[in-house]
Amino acid sequence: MKITINGEPLETGVSNLKDLVEALGFEANKIALEVGGELVARANWGEFALYEGAKIEIVRFVGGG
Repeated sequence: MKITINGEPLETGVSNLKDLVEALGFEANKIALEVGGELVARANWGEFALYEGAKIEIVRFVGGG
């Protein structure tokens, strides 16, 4: 399946957001996900099915002082 992450094309075999986050090596508690411009709650990542052409934005939380 072909999707877009942060503007970059990616071909993947995972079926949901939770598996995608794990496959990409992100720490779930340090990112937020948008699909098609809509924020997806972390509690729903395992149930959110990926689809051909999905546009996903991964936003990383950065601490500072």
